[in-house]
Amino acid sequence: MKGVGKQLVLSLIQKSKAPLFLVCIIPSFFEPLDFIVVDEFPDAMQEKLNYCSSELIVPEKYVVMKYIGNDV
Repeated sequence: MKGVGKQLVLSLIQKSKAPLFLVCIIPSFFEPLDFIVVDEFPDAMQEKLNYCSSELIVPEKYVVMKYIGNDV
């Protein structure tokens, strides 16, 4: 079952027709898949970030990332 997370992300990338953003606590997982940490993002992502930070408490910091593979 190794690689399931990566395959899910790659499938989302293939199917996405709009800019792809995510909230996570492990940016190093997504960086090799052409995601970068961003400070500017849609309001909906701010809502997700707020929810995760206040309701899903973990020691790591939540960040918003954007897929840039198509921008390169």
